[in-house]
Amino acid sequence: MANKAGAMLFERVNKAILAATWDRNPSPRPENVRNVLKTSMIGQTFALLSGNPSHLLTAAAFHGSLISVARHSKLFQDTPTIELGEDLTPEELNDTWRRWARDEELKRIALVLFIHDAEISALFHHDPILRHNVRSLPTASSAELFSAPTATIWATRYKAEQRDRLRQANQLSTGSFTEKEADSDVSNADLQTPLTAWPAQDHMLNIYTRLSGISPSIIEARHMGCLTRPHAQKLESDLVSWYISVPGPFRELGTTSMQPEAPFTMLPLWHYSFIQLTADLDTLELAIGREGATISDSTRSYALSWVASPDSKRCLLHALLLQNLMTAVNMGSFFPIHTARILFSAAVCWYCYMLYLPYVEAEEHEWTFSVCSDPSLESYPEVRLLREGDNPTSPTFTLTMGSCNDAISDLDRILSANPAEMKAGTLCVLEGILRKLGTGGIARALADIVQVFISGEIDKSNAQDGGYVRGHP
Repeated sequence: MANKAGAMLFERVNKAILAATWDRNPSPRPENVRNVLKTSMIGQTFALLSGNPSHLLTAAAFHGSLISVARHSKLFQDTPTIELGEDLTPEELNDTWRRWARDEELKRIALVLFIHDAEISALFHHDPILRHNVRSLPTASSAELFSAPTATIWATRYKAEQRDRLRQANQLSTGSFTEKEADSDVSNADLQTPLTAWPAQDHMLNIYTRLSGISPSIIEARHMGCLTRPHAQKLESDLVSWYISVPGPFRELGTTSMQPEAPFTMLPLWHYSFIQLTADLDTLELAIGREGATISDSTRSYALSWVASPDSKRCLLHALLLQNLMTAVNMGSFFPIHTARILFSAAVCWYCYMLYLPYVEAEEHEWTFSVCSDPSLESYPEVRLLREGDNPTSPTFTLTMGSCNDAISDLDRILSANPAEMKAGTLCVLEGILRKLGTGGIARALADIVQVFISGEIDKSNAQDGGYVRGHP
């Protein structure tokens, strides 16, 4: 009943906004733009979580209009810093506070647009509309500052936060920001591409937007045919830099009481970004029948070469680490918008590997592979980083579910198991997590598809021309 009511509200509000007179210049009434964008963001979020293909298509189509309005209103430009004088009257301070709050609200809308752009790009395997470069992102303030109840409290918190930002900028300019990297086994000398130096903007929305933007950058590079080895190494460097630079609570489980701004761990999305980097998920979905039982030669060839390559083992290691993290989370916890999608992508990788492995083994009669003995595994920067994080004395130590070494051993065991055991240890677990998620209809819809992967039986309600429904045009 709640889903039906939500769908009805989304459709009505969406039509009302689309029917608005967009041809008029909104600048004389900026509050109207702010209200329209806020309302639209809520509707777009519902559409992305509803699991209804028509809602997903509507959200994708409407997304470009919202970005156009945001650009016209200069939402993607960072506002200048406010200087708070000591001689402000209470009325002047209150006016300054309200003006800052309005600007901050628009910054947050802009960052949510970046997150939605990443979601739509990943769901449809399309190029992103926005350029997800960290230098182009507005910088949001902390939730504590944004929720200040009075102008006086806001001024005190604002000055403290400005001092922190100035200190971080000085650390970045003097090079002391890289001290954390120097203590790590994963350093600039170990990487083909130097680590990206990002300032420590330790607030959830900034950190989340920065990480979510790496995946659409991978998609865009792959579609443009420029995902070369040096480019991939640059993206690896970005992911390693993100891991090293963010505060521990954003990478840990069970620490939300210590860090209210980190209501969920972002490590699953980090693992998904490596999955995206090591597998063309669009082609893998085609290879397992997204558009029907007829598979093109090029798609089949890619799937076979991917299964036989070390990239597939690296991809599946991250899929297993993602799965382990999600099984460790209390199902009553808050989940971000990307959760169901990345779990499904992990299931796609496992199912494609299982589906094409017999053909690879048939073509290569002596085909054997052991993850534990694979020398290339040691060369991956994130594997070295995660193994270092298993050590409680390490500066990169995190409270996660199991160690990287345990996951590598488990992966070796799963890959040498029979098909039923492989499904039980991966697809069945992922389906169970999707069933338990409280993230709306998309989790249930994707769980139904994973159930098809497990049973091999395509339900008519989940089939389209012999394939499965994913909301693709």
